[in-house]
Amino acid sequence: MAKQKSMYFINDVSAILQFVENKSPSMCQYIQSNSGSQFFLFHKYITHSDLISQGKRNEKQGFDKNFLYYLTPTENKALDKEQSTAHQSCITCSAEFYKAFNIPTHANEQMTLINKYADVFVANDTLRYFDSTYTKQVISALGREVPNWVNAENDISLNNEAFTPIQVTRAAHGLGTERDVEFHKLRKSIFKNDMFTLIVENKTNIKPKIFVVLEKNPVFFTIIKVTNTAWQKYAEKEQAKIEAGLRKQIVTEEDIKTRAQQSPWKIKLAEEIMTYTTNDGEVFCPFTYIRGQFENLQPLFIASHIKRFEDCKTPQEAWDINNGLLLCANADALFDKHLITVSENKELLFSFLINNDMVLKQQLLLLQPIFKVILNAERMKYLKEHREMFFAKEQKRKGG
Repeated sequence: MAKQKSMYFINDVSAILQFVENKSPSMCQYIQSNSGSQFFLFHKYITHSDLISQGKRNEKQGFDKNFLYYLTPTENKALDKEQSTAHQSCITCSAEFYKAFNIPTHANEQMTLINKYADVFVANDTLRYFDSTYTKQVISALGREVPNWVNAENDISLNNEAFTPIQVTRAAHGLGTERDVEFHKLRKSIFKNDMFTLIVENKTNIKPKIFVVLEKNPVFFTIIKVTNTAWQKYAEKEQAKIEAGLRKQIVTEEDIKTRAQQSPWKIKLAEEIMTYTTNDGEVFCPFTYIRGQFENLQPLFIASHIKRFEDCKTPQEAWDINNGLLLCANADALFDKHLITVSENKELLFSFLINNDMVLKQQLLLLQPIFKVILNAERMKYLKEHREMFFAKEQKRKGG
């Protein structure tokens, strides 16, 4: 996978299928049914600049007007970099995307109708949560007044097929203008850090096609307390693979841990923490605050199960985002061995083996308060079980 500024590019069909399998079954089926086509996938996380103008504000206008953020006004204010006005409101794309079907990108091309070069569609099965009903719920849950432009009249009109054709215009800074009526409606429910994916299909002597695939940031489902059904189906499928392997004795505990590190589960944990960072694509450990670009430093950050994978009773529990924390390697090692845990008051608890070693705790960067925002009620339920096991292990350790 090669990085194109803020957009990522995949041109291997098997990798593309793996990328979209927990997002859009219809897109997977389409790619598999068109083996004679060449496919390219471009994806990015929506940034502050990508949002429509009505959905973002700055300090002068009031952070309570940052409607398309998964943050409360107080949390938003803490991200001081977002105080810039950022007038741009198109979705930026890499030059490689335009090259995929020969769209001109030189400066004097201020407006280009993408549909002149390719037929454009949205994947209907990815748009369930991109409407005014859910957008209202998120905005209200985060303590802001719902603006009047969030209403059913501004919901995109979808057909009864797998894909709905739409018009998209490339402006000076990227995709999407108000003249793209349905696409502009859709953008009124796209939040910062949602996943925006474009899949290009090229086939000899046929006009290229572009498919827009969207995915909500994992924190969305926590905020409005609903189940991500697409992810749930993926979890059941992953669990079935592991159980089948265990029955054949070809899957080890190490295989399961490796799968967790490489799976979309880890990516979702990263996407969740990206909600609370200023720099696009940056993640941090909520215990140590060690931070960096996730794409470049994936081995440094570990997808740590709170309730052990082998103790989970259902696939939903095993792959629940709230049953995980993205931790730096040192913190994960201590957490995995139950040498640290989280108290009911959301503070770190240390084993007696290291509790009095202030130098060690300082060197491990474990003396500051935990980043408590991500410790929601569901995650705290799992942490209660982790804490109980911590105390049980403490008794054994003290007994020698």
